[in-house]
Amino acid sequence: MSYDARETSRDDAQPFYLFEFTRGTQVNRFTSTVDSKIAFGETFFSSAISHGKITTGGQVARDKFEIDFPPTDTFAQSQIGVRGPQLTTLTAWRNHEGLADTEARVIFKGRVIAGKPGTDKIVVVCSSIMSALKDQGLRRRILRTCDHVLYHGACRLNRADFEIAGSITASDGLTHTIAAAAGESDGYFSSGILDFGGVTGFIIRHQGNLIRTRAAIPGLLDEISSNGSAAVTIAPGCNRSRGQCDSRFNNLANFGGFPFIPEKDSFNGSSSF
Repeated sequence: MSYDARETSRDDAQPFYLFEFTRGTQVNRFTSTVDSKIAFGETFFSSAISHGKITTGGQVARDKFEIDFPPTDTFAQSQIGVRGPQLTTLTAWRNHEGLADTEARVIFKGRVIAGKPGTDKIVVVCSSIMSALKDQGLRRRILRTCDHVLYHGACRLNRADFEIAGSITASDGLTHTIAAAAGESDGYFSSGILDFGGVTGFIIRHQGNLIRTRAAIPGLLDEISSNGSAAVTIAPGCNRSRGQCDSRFNNLANFGGFPFIPEKDSFNGSSSF
């Protein structure tokens, strides 16, 4: 007998439910039957679990699927107050006793959004997978200046192509004397990178042969104290303007800004920003 025949039968319908919760590599499987079940090659453990109606309305984000667990259930307890980028997803099936696993129907697929503790139960609240369509991802900001990270990602510049080798002969931890830095005009290395043996520091100021980093670089002062100097490389910074992207790096093809945004709204004359 098929699933559809069992669903419409008054005498042969023997429905049960399977629930599979997944968070990263951790998987918890439950069944509503008195005894545990083997399905899809996995063991679904018996639990005093029940659930409410699966609703589908006009507001997908408001449709919820609530599953009741005993208050002592360790999985349900773990869902109380869970936060973070890694979600717990749920797949729920309905089938009938005596039917093959291939007859099982997925009745819900979604994610856990909350665990509500109570005196006699813990309610695990889930939302449909369709609610993910309502999530807002990271949006790019529309600016005149470039929003790419220098030497990373969409900037596409190779830092090694622009680095200059030098040595620090004196330092107080933040301000470093580097003779090679004097070969470029003041500010050339500002917002750039100082690299000491793979440990990098952000350059906040460059004037003459002086380079100032935002924070102290671990091991640098010990190296200078032991050897009188420390070998480093310094890479130029970028003020994120279209002109500097072109003149300093010849990287205009990867410029991430929108320099031609009008200053005034052409419809009402107000500022565009």
